[in-house]
Amino acid sequence: MAGKKVYSKIFWGTSLWILISLVVFYIFQVIQLTELGFQIGEYERGLEKSRREIANLETSLSRDSNLENFEKKLETLGYQEIDKIDYLVAPGSVVAKGE
Repeated sequence: MAGKKVYSKIFWGTSLWILISLVVFYIFQVIQLTELGFQIGEYERGLEKSRREIANLETSLSRDSNLENFEKKLETLGYQEIDKIDYLVAPGSVVAKGE
């Protein structure tokens, strides 16, 4: 009879210990799942922001690559069209000499 009580106490004690361990493990997993969900949300927001920025950059690039806009930009910067190109002709024996 005394043996049954000891085994019963061991059984219920072990069962209680396993139950408490599983509850703690479950709580730990829920906390980690919540943190990971938050991180995923942050990454998705950053990804969406990057996509919008890429779209803006592509639009800006296509606008700036346009030949008409390029010519206007050259005019505003003071560049002029070249009519004639003069080249310097150096004799074949000319060599630069460093001091």
